[in-house]
Amino acid sequence: MKLMAWHFNAIAISLVFGLSLFVYYSSLSYGWLEAEDGAYFLRNPLLGDAPLSTRLAKAWTLTWESNWIPGTWTFTIFWESLFGLSAPAFRSVALLLHCANALLLFFLGKRLEIPRVASLCGVLVFLVHPVVVESVVWISSLKGLLSVFFALGALLTLSFLADKKARVLHWLAIGLFAVAILCKQDVVTLPLLVLLLFPRTAQPLNVHLLIPFTALSSVGIIAALFANQRNVNPVTPDTLGEQLSRPFCALGHYLSNWFWPSELYPEYAAAAAFSPVTTPLGIGALLVVLLLVGCHLFAKSRSVSLEFRLFSCAVFALVPFLGWFPNPLEFASDRVSYFATAFMGLCFAGLVAKVFSDRLKGFVIMMGGVILLFVSLSQKQAQIWQNDRVLWSAVRERAPSHYLATINLALVHAREKNWERARPLLERVTTEHPERVLGWIHYAQVLHASHRIEEMKQATQHGLERHPQDPQLIQLHEVALSN
Repeated sequence: MKLMAWHFNAIAISLVFGLSLFVYYSSLSYGWLEAEDGAYFLRNPLLGDAPLSTRLAKAWTLTWESNWIPGTWTFTIFWESLFGLSAPAFRSVALLLHCANALLLFFLGKRLEIPRVASLCGVLVFLVHPVVVESVVWISSLKGLLSVFFALGALLTLSFLADKKARVLHWLAIGLFAVAILCKQDVVTLPLLVLLLFPRTAQPLNVHLLIPFTALSSVGIIAALFANQRNVNPVTPDTLGEQLSRPFCALGHYLSNWFWPSELYPEYAAAAAFSPVTTPLGIGALLVVLLLVGCHLFAKSRSVSLEFRLFSCAVFALVPFLGWFPNPLEFASDRVSYFATAFMGLCFAGLVAKVFSDRLKGFVIMMGGVILLFVSLSQKQAQIWQNDRVLWSAVRERAPSHYLATINLALVHAREKNWERARPLLERVTTEHPERVLGWIHYAQVLHASHRIEEMKQATQHGLERHPQDPQLIQLHEVALSN
């Protein structure tokens, strides 16, 4: 029996909310993580007892943790004023936004004339894919969820504009994209996605209608560069080969994570404390290649499959981040790729649907197996985020030589006053990575807190031999000598 449209939509909505609760229900009770949550929420000057109007005004001028995101701060202030600074409340709204993004993607797939069963399966793949777990369970990823919500809303609105050419829809789409940029500048490539997606419709969008979107993207890029420039520390320049190869390595790393997500670990957690490294040459080279491909697709849109265009959209959605991290293996497994993963889900379902052609039963069985596998992997992945100790232990298990993960795990033990576990970890960092001043600083602090003054003197002395100008080490050495 063929289901009516509203029946199928009701089933889709039920599956989205049911599966998301099945995967993420246990994570709703998790508390705050010191990893970024502490900076974004617990120590955020916008969240406190100041008058609401004062905090809302400051949200538009504050550059916090290398981000200018007044839209996210405004939402956060209102949510905190309603429910307090409660981790479960923020985790709940993150899960609701993830479900809303999945539903927007489902309706966008229908507007792109993707068969409704394939569209639903692609959305469910996106909903439960292990790559997006960080975005849902790490509260500091709320900015990305909000940004993608408004960006998908803008794309869905533009899909109706392609048919009706109504001025009100055009302005609504512009407004939604503007809010998306204010929440986070991850979605600045949206005008290119529009060129790739909507030439398939009967009445293509006029290019001049995209001028406001291009202007907003330019503003978003400038704002992101300005916010990051204020917080970037000097780093060793990259070689030409590194700049050229890094974007492609990062893209390959993301695709391997997408198709084989069985060994994911919280990579962004490990990379978050690195100073970002911009590689204009590498990003520029990749942009030139992608723009040429995009222009070709735009000129010959009817001869190119929708699945290939969706894959191109996923790549374009990653462009702002390709080459951003010093090591391609530190390319975030989810937060920077959340938007891209949405299009990858539709692309994957479309390709599988073509393989099975008219065999609907085989397609549903195949996709159902993939979705169930991803559900199992995502449930396991979500457990990593229950507290800081489990988080950093997971990072060290995958990358035992990663000095930053070792430092953060030691700091977790230090906050619990478990000095016997914290000291050996930090001593290992100073032995294996003596060039990292952060290891010496925290090692000296833990030695002081555990009343090992003689060891602290030796540690600060050795640290100053390698970092003689560091003010924190100098201060700690003076404290050790005074005792």
